[in-house]
Amino acid sequence: MHEISEIAGELIDRGIVDGTITSCDRKYALTVLFGSFNALSKLYKRSGPSPFEMGQNLLEIILNGLVPRP
Repeated sequence: MHEISEIAGELIDRGIVDGTITSCDRKYALTVLFGSFNALSKLYKRSGPSPFEMGQNLLEIILNGLVPRP
């Protein structure tokens, strides 16, 4: 798991440098990403959205936030 975390952290750092990711604390960004996706297994129900749809919805919130855009 440490290797995956390190690779994801490097991607976050690169994104911050090239401007595709807003400036943030790498540690917190990784916690949000991994914590969110790990929680999906607790939310999954056979009668609900597919895991793919759940992941898409979660990623939409992570990437775009909860604040409405003008």
